[in-house]
Amino acid sequence: MLAFGGITVSLVQTLVIPLIPQLPRLVGAPVADTVWAVTAALLAAAVATPVMGRLADMAGKRRMLLVGLGLLVAGSVVCALSTSLVPLVVGRAVQGTSAAVIPLGISLMRDHLPADRVPPRRR
Repeated sequence: MLAFGGITVSLVQTLVIPLIPQLPRLVGAPVADTVWAVTAALLAAAVATPVMGRLADMAGKRRMLLVGLGLLVAGSVVCALSTSLVPLVVGRAVQGTSAAVIPLGISLMRDHLPADRVPPRRR
């Protein structure tokens, strides 16, 4: 399930790339503005990953993993229902926060695998 969550987040992050040439026509906005659909997700991911990592240390990794997946679903719904650029960019930013699911999943796997299957930490 952790791998499925990571693959889903990765797919959603890259899914918009082939749509970039079509976005101006779909949302009725200039080409230069539609690139924000990609940029907003990347900026949100860059901010949310360390923040959610710290929150996972305080509140629990599983809980934050579920929050990240919930944000992915919420952002996907906003993007699916958007007919203009602003809701699309907002939805992509919300989707971008779910990028923290990947390192959280890796951390959870490390916690739950048997010690003989986990490589030693490098210092």
